[in-house]
Amino acid sequence: MEKTSRQPSWDKRAIRTIWFDYYGTLVDVGQPFAKIEEWFSSFLRQSNAKCHPHDFFMRFSRERAKQLHQEAFALGETVLRQSYLRTCDRYDVKPWTEEFQRFITALFTMPKAYPSATYVVDVLRKQYRVGLLTNADNAILLESITKQGFLFDCIITSENAKANKPDPRIFHVAIELAGGSPEQMVMVGDSFAEDIRPAQDMGMQTLWVKTDERAAVGETCKSVTELREILQYMR
Repeated sequence: MEKTSRQPSWDKRAIRTIWFDYYGTLVDVGQPFAKIEEWFSSFLRQSNAKCHPHDFFMRFSRERAKQLHQEAFALGETVLRQSYLRTCDRYDVKPWTEEFQRFITALFTMPKAYPSATYVVDVLRKQYRVGLLTNADNAILLESITKQGFLFDCIITSENAKANKPDPRIFHVAIELAGGSPEQMVMVGDSFAEDIRPAQDMGMQTLWVKTDERAAVGETCKSVTELREILQYMR
């Protein structure tokens, strides 16, 4: 059976706050886990390890999934580091802990903003309250924002909320901080599963920055393929 859209009726006049996802929406982080797998390949080769890099990466992915499904919240970099250390222990490989930490930090602080991203945010801030609602650690996110020159009226991270999208708790924090009703807010993101669907379930309006149309087969919502297109909906 075809799914029905959860998208509330679009009402630009009601909008007071625009929430943006960060990585993948405003900043081109690419495929971070493909880069992690590449780093593992180099690390294992230089360590003369006997395990296959893909097997190591898959074990790392399983360890990460276990930690993400634990009830207690953990910082993103903590989850990645612990998953790496446990995988090294599993394959009896001496970890490069400091090197891995530097690599992860660079992975999420060096990527550049998409063309027009800062312009779009600056234009929208003249008319709306514009915030970030993103799965990120505060220190790493702040370093990236500072490098890219973004200015936001408010920022909510998974570290602040002690929850990762699509967990409803992080959206509750955003709604409470912004004030007003969910219908007065727009969630802008590239992930249908983590940004768009949960925001719709909360009653928020949404704009999907399409990077993978397969992510929402059978779903309908307002969407853009380039950040500047957002302005045609909001001005």
